[in-house]
Amino acid sequence: MWHNIGLVPKEEIELSRPWKYSIMSSIYGIAAGVVVVIAVSVIGSFLVQIPLGDGAHRDGNAIKTSVYLRIILATAAAMCATFCAFCLQFSSVEESKSNRMTQDTILLFWCCGFHALLNMYSLLASLVFTNKKYRIAVWDSIMCLIGTLSQSTFVIFGLISKSVKQNRKRIVQNILIFLSITNLSQWMLSHYELRIDALFYPLERTVYGNMSWYLLHHVTGPIVSFYYFHSATCLFEIWIAVSLII
Repeated sequence: MWHNIGLVPKEEIELSRPWKYSIMSSIYGIAAGVVVVIAVSVIGSFLVQIPLGDGAHRDGNAIKTSVYLRIILATAAAMCATFCAFCLQFSSVEESKSNRMTQDTILLFWCCGFHALLNMYSLLASLVFTNKKYRIAVWDSIMCLIGTLSQSTFVIFGLISKSVKQNRKRIVQNILIFLSITNLSQWMLSHYELRIDALFYPLERTVYGNMSWYLLHHVTGPIVSFYYFHSATCLFEIWIAVSLII
């Protein structure tokens, strides 16, 4: 009897065939997401080594690279969320009611509001400067705002539907797993932004003042970080639901 303690039957630790197929069907999304995580990790590790006294700012090479990456991720999130939204399928009224708005969707909507507020403050600060070299900051704020709103809208309706058109299932699976991993990478990036606030938000500090922006960012910043983490889990939940569709 005692020699069986700690042993797990082999069939309990093996992935079932449907799950293996779902993972393999999403391999392109997983690969793309891993590339994003590596890029964010490399950029973040480099930025934390920049001394604040060196005068590095948003038009510097290091900060501009991170801003470009953020614009790319926000654009990709907006395009992917819009495509997946058109692939959603609401089977029946009864099924939609059973998947009505839950605590996850309400919490996501609440966090999205703080994220949008932070982006709007950054956009207003960027518009104050008419210098051409700061236009990248305007596009950064606009695309982050569009990406946040479009992704949040899709996630809310995706949690209600949890079903997609059969002929779009594999594409949606790859996009969902990519968005989930990408949100985790943005969750990592948001921690870098909180840690080295002066490097990422010099325009906002100039417009609103150091103390005012510090308080605003450190009140909304943790909620923004939680938004990315919560979005990642919600997107993964939708991916599971889509993968179970026969």
